Amino acid sequence: MNWISKTRGIAILAVLMIHVNTPLLYESQSSVWWLGHIFDSLSRLAVPLFLMISGALLLHKEEPVGFYIEKRAAKIFIPFIVWSVIYFICKLSGEFNVKLFIQQFLSGKIYYHLWYFYILIPLYIFIPFLRRFVKYIPSSYIIIYALISSGVSTINDVIGIYGLNMQVFSNPFSVGVSYLLLGYIIARREYELKYYQLYGAVSFLIILLGTYLITAWRGTLSQVFYDALYPC
Repeated sequence: MNWISKTRGIAILAVLMIHVNTPLLYESQSSVWWLGHIFDSLSRLAVPLFLMISGALLLHKEEPVGFYIEKRAAKIFIPFIVWSVIYFICKLSGEFNVKLFIQQFLSGKIYYHLWYFYILIPLYIFIPFLRRFVKYIPSSYIIIYALISSGVSTINDVIGIYGLNMQVFSNPFSVGVSYLLLGYIIARREYELKYYQLYGAVSFLIILLGTYLITAWRGTLSQVFYDALYPC
């Protein structure tokens, strides 16, 4: 799948762009802020692309669950533990504390850059179960599910600005599953490219305008629409 390699390359570049571009979002000069905002809005497709690639590559496979888990553990879980230990040691001001390490590891507080693993690993554990019925779900139902799950998360975060809390309806795992499923149907090429291009353009405009309006209203940068586990 040559398009998978190209898509992965775009996602990697987008991640780099986010990290390089972020300081511009805190500039007071309007033209500089807009430059950073435009590039940041474009690059927010990084995590969704990575998850959709996983869905495209993994959901159609038929392999023993044990083999699947062993393979993913070697590629993801073991490196995750190793890097968690390394980051924990780098932050240490005293002796290695096993209890503190376990507490921070389970709560995701070792280092903020590791957040993606806490989303990815549960999704990968769920994939063998998802494989059992995904082939029987109409693509239209998958799209509806993706829009509802991610849309509810966005609404929840937006109303949070007004002091309302509906976290019970906010589920990053559910949004992650929707990206896996979208990758699966994209790989089957059931819809023409122009529909995906239209969705991408609309999403970009929502991020661009939504972030600007909320930021202007609050007087401080709002990242509600930047979040990778929302629909845009």
